[in-house]
Amino acid sequence: MALPEQLPIVILGTSYGGLSCAHHLLKHTIPKLSQPRQIVLISPVDQVICRPATPRALISDDFFDQSKLFVSLEDLLKQYNQDGVERIRLVKGYARKLDDKSKMLDIELLKVDNGESNGKMEKIEFHSLVIATGASTPSPLHGFNTTYEDLRLAWKSFRQVLSDATSYCIISNKDLKSKICRYDLYTSASLPIHSCGTYEEVFSEGLDQPYFKKIAKEYKLKAFTRLLEKVQNAESQIVSQAKTIRPGYKCELKLPVNSHDMLDNKNMYNGINVHFSIIFEDGVKWLLRVRQLHQFSSPSEIIEFVTNSEVTVLNLLRKGDIPVPGGWLPPEGKGENERDIHYFFYEFMNGKSIKIPKEENDSFSNPGPKTRKFIDEYAKIQIAISNQPLSTNLIGCPITNQESGKIEIGGLANYRKLNLIDSPYFVGPFKNNQDRYLSLIDIALDHILNGILCQNDPLDGYLFHLQLRELVENCVYLSEEPKEVFIRDSDDTGDNFFGDDEGNFTGVLDWEWAYATTKAEAFSSPIFCFDHPDYWGGSNEILPAEKLLIKTYERYNRSDLAKCVINGKIYSRLNYIIGKFNQSACSQRAVLDIFEGTKPDDFDPPIEVGEKWRKYLIERYKEDDNLSKLPKSSN
Repeated sequence: MALPEQLPIVILGTSYGGLSCAHHLLKHTIPKLSQPRQIVLISPVDQVICRPATPRALISDDFFDQSKLFVSLEDLLKQYNQDGVERIRLVKGYARKLDDKSKMLDIELLKVDNGESNGKMEKIEFHSLVIATGASTPSPLHGFNTTYEDLRLAWKSFRQVLSDATSYCIISNKDLKSKICRYDLYTSASLPIHSCGTYEEVFSEGLDQPYFKKIAKEYKLKAFTRLLEKVQNAESQIVSQAKTIRPGYKCELKLPVNSHDMLDNKNMYNGINVHFSIIFEDGVKWLLRVRQLHQFSSPSEIIEFVTNSEVTVLNLLRKGDIPVPGGWLPPEGKGENERDIHYFFYEFMNGKSIKIPKEENDSFSNPGPKTRKFIDEYAKIQIAISNQPLSTNLIGCPITNQESGKIEIGGLANYRKLNLIDSPYFVGPFKNNQDRYLSLIDIALDHILNGILCQNDPLDGYLFHLQLRELVENCVYLSEEPKEVFIRDSDDTGDNFFGDDEGNFTGVLDWEWAYATTKAEAFSSPIFCFDHPDYWGGSNEILPAEKLLIKTYERYNRSDLAKCVINGKIYSRLNYIIGKFNQSACSQRAVLDIFEGTKPDDFDPPIEVGEKWRKYLIERYKEDDNLSKLPKSSN
């Protein structure tokens, strides 16, 4: 049965825009009209594709059932053509001419079984026209912008190039997860098809897929093979250096037979370093700590600085009888040879890794006997560090001057994208935390302006950091210059502690990125104590593990350290917020709360991030010329 004689609504394109429009019109708009109209869909294809799946599909047809990728438009739309009434009609063809005055379209019709022209034209007069043809640039990642046959040919061509490629790069502009995936395009291919959920959930689910595991394993094997070859070539040099550091003792560098043995021994490596055993003739054991050879490694200057700082921090802590491994740079000083590998020597520590879960029974969220023991041991370590202030009042990373051998405070090494693009990369040292945070905020503002940070919401991210800058600038507590400084582990997530069967700490490992800072910050809450849903939800209340740490300090008559935990939320907030932004009210609420006592009297932005918040801050910071250069959103 035909609809009443009414001119149709014509939609060009059958991807997300065209189909969404058709569905909405048929379900919500047309039923309300006094006289219904027909929808005419015009497209060179008679199928629809799940575009997020194209990175997986273009690599291989074998990733998944192709019927899940391509869906027949006829099958999809037949729900609307019930009872013999054709409410929507699909025309396979190209729009070749549009006369907007007479409201007429000329359509070149295509053959049903392929994308070739059948030599016929159809004129369609319309009431309304929706143009949703999408991108015109041909790309195998776009899905359909020509025909099904053209898309398959593009995939075939891509696969031929892919088979000869040696490395791949895929860039994600997710704000909190901005990264370059260094494995290959299969990383994207591993993600579940059209899975709804957060980026983190989708990415985590992809990591468990067998094909991704296979590709990740192959990548690691290649990287380990290259690294092992370089270490083997430098073996005599490394052994000679070890004997120079510990004269009078012969030693042997224990190397695996091949990279497969390295991969199977997960105790040998983490995400950054690989460890090889060095055995001396008297039984003393060291580790050779070698930086992994990633495809996109940091510049040598950064690696050398961080390595120097870690060794310096280890030696400073050992002076206070803190159970950390001894560390030694190679006699040449840099831990780098002509083969471009970076390493230093590391004392072997006995014990096993002690880990406490974030949640469940007996966890940081719900402390029980094991957690109480863990916190007690941690408190002892911190008390020992508090008894060993550094002979300086500057904030930054301790480093050893290779010429004089003296310990100095250098710039602040940062692994959260808050470094300079060019050498010297790190800013600092600083006289107080106000100068430090203002410098980091300025770097973040510059990175946002240049599209490095907050790509999804550059304007809002920029406004958020302008707001943060004003709050830090007016905080008198942060402007205080310390009389003494202490070592702080910047990555104290709780996974770097070794202990015995009774839970006593026997070693604290991984002091990369550690730095010297004020007492108030150095003994504020560690990450493992505040890594809690309430904290990430914007609450600055004292959390269960923090309460336990406070009581432990008080039990040891160190109320001064307990106060550092009680009053230290400002440091955890700033250390995590600078360089990041999200649209939820969590960060905004937390920031306003933490600066409540020091913010300017006239500073009163909305707590909810949105149009009112945006207008308030744009008006407040209207003198900043960069605001006009930033789009509201990249979406």
